[in-house]
Amino acid sequence: NVDFIGMQAPGQWEAMLAAADLLLVNQRASLTDMSLPSKLTSYFAAGRPVVTAASKESETADEMDAAEAGIVVPPDDPAAMRAAIHALKDDPLRAERCAESARAYADRTLSSEAALAEYDRFIAFLAG
Repeated sequence: NVDFIGMQAPGQWEAMLAAADLLLVNQRASLTDMSLPSKLTSYFAAGRPVVTAASKESETADEMDAAEAGIVVPPDDPAAMRAAIHALKDDPLRAERCAESARAYADRTLSSEAALAEYDRFIAFLAG
């Protein structure tokens, strides 16, 4: 079952993500060195498992691996995406581990506190 809904207001957007069974990212195979899709950071913060279709060499796949947030499948492979979705649906403990890992990664690396600490380290590095 899939529902397509319009844009969500702040607060509703986060609640919608948190209510999902899992979240999807779908990238073209040619996207390898682009910046991360902004939705990925929101997905991690929502603490839900993520299925991502992305090139193995992409920044998106690297971030998914670092977060241990779900499953990365090859782009343009709907059968692999379907299999990944079913793998998480059929293994709720795995899905929960991915969700917890996504949230922990967001707290550890994507929070405002983590960003400010990284700026402090960068400024200290520049200052010598």
